[in-house]
Amino acid sequence: MAKISESFKILLEYFTHVGEVPSKREYIQLGNKAPIPHKNLKRIFGVSSDYYKIIKHIKHTYPSEWAKIGTTILEEPPKVPELKPTVTTQKVEPEVIEETLEAPKDELSPLEKLRAVTGESSE
Repeated sequence: MAKISESFKILLEYFTHVGEVPSKREYIQLGNKAPIPHKNLKRIFGVSSDYYKIIKHIKHTYPSEWAKIGTTILEEPPKVPELKPTVTTQKVEPEVIEETLEAPKDELSPLEKLRAVTGESSE
């Protein structure tokens, strides 16, 4: 635990010296020039820790020193909401054909021809 609190103080001193809190991308780009390289931050604070969580913890743990930096905490970039594709469909009503078409007698099946000749209904 002592290593973690020392790391918080080292980061706080660096931010005070620089006068601002770099974004995560800027901090990663510092590489070995940073007081604690980003890879080592993950090792010290745990793999699941995030840069912004570390900054937030420093702000709440050392408020008077944080005020000397003269900046507010950098928030995580806002998440862009996923846009759902919109599909517009037009309802097409089927055309109603009122005419009943009868098949020509030569296209009728033999059973239908017999029924037509004898006058029986097909139902």
